[in-house]
Amino acid sequence: MILSNVMLGDGQYVLQISGTASGTLGGSYTGSLELTPVPLPASFPLLLTGLLGIAGAMLQRSRKP
Repeated sequence: MILSNVMLGDGQYVLQISGTASGTLGGSYTGSLELTPVPLPASFPLLLTGLLGIAGAMLQRSRKP
């Protein structure tokens, strides 16, 4: 199974996987993965503003004769 480009809405999600394996080394397996949203840090817009300022200064400096 392949999951690609899955866009989930806000909320918490749990992915549970379980099954059995046959053969001489057979057995059962189970697993769980909990996904929670990651909040945007308050400093992120400040970081972007600083990077844009540096890029603007470099662009202005490169345009001077």
